[in-house]
Amino acid sequence: MIVRFPHNATVTIETPGSGPFPQPTLTAIDLEGRYEPSPANANLNYSAKFYCDRVENPEQLSGEKLTVSELGITIGISTAFNYQTHCEIWLD
Repeated sequence: MIVRFPHNATVTIETPGSGPFPQPTLTAIDLEGRYEPSPANANLNYSAKFYCDRVENPEQLSGEKLTVSELGITIGISTAFNYQTHCEIWLD
């Protein structure tokens, strides 16, 4: 059972480099929010959600991985949506 309290999470985004010897650039986005698994008997297209403050560009999170170190999980991001007061990240 997951206790519902603020969790710290990190999303690492890899951007391909350019030039003759391209080196990828890694950008880490630190988030504080709430991890909530989906109900066990629900037929949903996500396994969990992460709620946090609004993010600058939620589209860039799709396809990346979210790591919640205190829970020991790394899970893929399906999509993210900004609402008026928060961001909702759907996890695979």
